[in-house]
Amino acid sequence: MWRDWAEGEGGADQYEVPDVESCIPAEMKEERLKAGTLRDLISQVQDDGLRGVIEAALTLDRISQRLQRPEISDETREAFMDSNPPLPALLVSFKQNDSIAGCFEEEGQVMLEACPEPSFIVEIDPGNALSVRRAFDALAVLCETMAAASRLAALLPGNEEEG
Repeated sequence: MWRDWAEGEGGADQYEVPDVESCIPAEMKEERLKAGTLRDLISQVQDDGLRGVIEAALTLDRISQRLQRPEISDETREAFMDSNPPLPALLVSFKQNDSIAGCFEEEGQVMLEACPEPSFIVEIDPGNALSVRRAFDALAVLCETMAAASRLAALLPGNEEEG
């Protein structure tokens, strides 16, 4: 987005745009393993820590697949039309103070601005029991997904709790 903005200004070479792409390890750019492949690998993994990471990733995948993002109405979408893109709910930075973290910090300066996607917005009609039930079901899956992501993140190298 910054690169597009700088090019639109007519002097892209006058701006220093962080090289986020170079911060992402090559392994992260490879095609992801499918859940079935991971399930097959678990029996072959000898390391308990790695097995725990794979199991946590499969749990996260299973929970997150239980719900598609609810559609929002045109009226709600229109209310956010002039807003900037949202900050991510989860940030992965591969080195301390890399361009990824730098961009996140820079964007954090305007973090109170939001747009409807990819934010998770659940509309609810309090007078409609089915609408209320669907909204709470969606929020339950969101909370379970965030909890599973937190459990997985805690298992990853470098995220050990200090005691």
